Amino acid sequence: MGNLVSIIIPVYNIEEYLRQCLDSILAQTYPHFNVILVNDGSTDSSPSICKEYVEKDSRFKLVNKENGGLSSARNAGFNNANGDFICFIDGDDYIHPKTLEVQMKAFEEHPDCDIVMSRGKKIYTKYEQPSADLDNGGTLLGKDDLIKGLFVHNGATSNNQVQFIVVWNKLYRRQLLEGEPFNKTVSEDIDFNLRVYQKSNGLYFLNAMTYYWIERKTSLSTAKSFAIKSVGAYKDYYHYLPKDNEQYHAWFLYDVYRRIIDARYFSHNEPEEPLAEATFKEIDNIFKDEFKSNRLIPLKQKAFVNLFKNHPTLYRICYQLAVKAIGLISCIRKR
Repeated sequence: MGNLVSIIIPVYNIEEYLRQCLDSILAQTYPHFNVILVNDGSTDSSPSICKEYVEKDSRFKLVNKENGGLSSARNAGFNNANGDFICFIDGDDYIHPKTLEVQMKAFEEHPDCDIVMSRGKKIYTKYEQPSADLDNGGTLLGKDDLIKGLFVHNGATSNNQVQFIVVWNKLYRRQLLEGEPFNKTVSEDIDFNLRVYQKSNGLYFLNAMTYYWIERKTSLSTAKSFAIKSVGAYKDYYHYLPKDNEQYHAWFLYDVYRRIIDARYFSHNEPEEPLAEATFKEIDNIFKDEFKSNRLIPLKQKAFVNLFKNHPTLYRICYQLAVKAIGLISCIRKR
């Protein structure tokens, strides 16, 4: 028998998507897994759907609890899991049939790694057919690469930053997660992975596209408010960074300023503008001295932040010109 994988799925009012998620798990070519379904106080038919799969397959287990949010549900799942390896899947998403197979194979080939990560793809429909074959190539990454991945935004390849932030495209060794619960915060995945990455012996990044996350409709106002609060939460993550690692601080500081500058732009003349401005002032008061004194932040990045944090109108003009230029280049290329 192979190593056991415990799949933890928080469930809260996702009846429209849940069967698709659970069917994708039943279709796994790697059979040595169990599933911990955590019903986080759902009020729709999600609990009944969970019971249906528990009765269908003995590898599924249902844990019922009062509503406590995503972090609480994931922690409850971990406390009920007995696998050697742990993965977290959101119940409104789905995975490729070979997900566990290729991730476990990567662990076999790279036994010193504590995490295997594959790629996730955002889709805007309820379902997209996964590719028949998976790219098995990948890259071995050390601790510094992981911290950099969390905080460094690389323009056209910025989707890579999302891959490092989220937990749902990863398979973790269970022992790595012991004593590291999910905290109740705005961006629990960053909070969690920032702690876990620093304990790890490395990660293998598979090029395989194994996870499909469905972009569900949400109000623009809710999305803007969440983005602003996510930046505000950075002050809580700061104390996880080693005090003597100036490079980690450099990556962190530029990312937090880049994000708040963007948040101010998108909330301009919107109901969220007061929240964005208050968050900017709080962030700036906490980090401005260290940002100024950090020797490893490139001068180009310091110039960007100092210019646009003090002149948000100029940033709006430059941003809009950049969008128009990108659109024009795209039209020219299509000709």
